[in-house]
Amino acid sequence: TPEEMIALIKAASADGYRTHSAKIGGNDPDLDIARINAISAALPAGENVTFDVNRAWQPGTAIRVLNSVASRDWVEQPCETLDQCAHVAARVPQPIMLDECMNGLQDHLDAWRRNACNGVKVKPNRLGGLTRARQIRDFGVSVGWQMHIEDVGGSVLADTAALHLAASTPEANRLASWLCHHHLALDPMPGQGARNVAGFATVPSAPGLGVTPDEAALGTAAAIYE
Repeated sequence: TPEEMIALIKAASADGYRTHSAKIGGNDPDLDIARINAISAALPAGENVTFDVNRAWQPGTAIRVLNSVASRDWVEQPCETLDQCAHVAARVPQPIMLDECMNGLQDHLDAWRRNACNGVKVKPNRLGGLTRARQIRDFGVSVGWQMHIEDVGGSVLADTAALHLAASTPEANRLASWLCHHHLALDPMPGQGARNVAGFATVPSAPGLGVTPDEAALGTAAAIYE
């Protein structure tokens, strides 16, 4: 319900978070309108929210919902495909963030040429590693996109690598980063790497990635290549 979502945002705000993600895109467009309006009205001053649709809407639903709300907050991946999202972006007042349909440089070039978005999620694991993610990050900076730089999922190794990329991004183009390692049952680098403290994370100062995996915690290797 909108009330439950607002309670979660307020709890995160009390822990120091200033950027929030609200999942919307259910089976009831009217309830999505109510969620967006309620969350926007209750958002603490100085904080921001992205409404993440996770590809759930058809273009017509997206256009209806987004033109029915007062919010001008970010809307993430309103529809399944880049074509659909570009169609929606031309017909709504909110800035659009693309995520799941962006799998390589060509997708980002197409999105820019078609004015399909104002920002993207840059996720190294999805894009093929840090080198390709950096290429896309640099392209995003050159065209004025704002970006969330984070990974799809993984241990603190994935989080720390993504956060190094985020930290090297101009502040004007960097919106936020999400850390995913705390969702895992096992932490192979206890106390190391990118950690969230009061809503903020910093990269380690040690050389390289800045973390040393606990090999015992990782367990027996599935395969060894020499």
